[in-house]
Amino acid sequence: MSNLIHVMVVAALARDRSVLRRLVWPEADITVAGEAANYAEAVDSLCVHWYDAMVLDLSSADPQSLGLLTRLAREFPQVPVIGLVDAGTQDARSAALQCGACSVVVWDAVASHLVPAIRKAAVQRWDRDLASPAPPLLPGMPTADAAGVLRKA
Repeated sequence: MSNLIHVMVVAALARDRSVLRRLVWPEADITVAGEAANYAEAVDSLCVHWYDAMVLDLSSADPQSLGLLTRLAREFPQVPVIGLVDAGTQDARSAALQCGACSVVVWDAVASHLVPAIRKAAVQRWDRDLASPAPPLLPGMPTADAAGVLRKA
């Protein structure tokens, strides 16, 4: 596993994806490895690439975004999602957390809060991945549990 954090940015507007990419660009340990404008593009990319975290625009630009968050959290629970909401929308923040976001960042504070949120989400994913038992390579082969003890599959 690399120490480089691979992030997917999902926002309906190309301008918003560009802003998010520029905020992350100076960070040596984070790379925007994928972008999507909608659910279909996000799923296509998630099925092919490994991401440590996802940044999802939940602002008013896309009224379907909470539904997208719910579907992504259900279908790809291993990828932590950081939701971006407009300032002054406490209801949107609460709804995002209820729909599966691991954290929520307000657009007005994105410059100072996004990078720490990405790092925290990635570490949570890495910790969770390390704690889960490795799957068997072939059916019937033994696998190691979280403590490294071999168990029959």
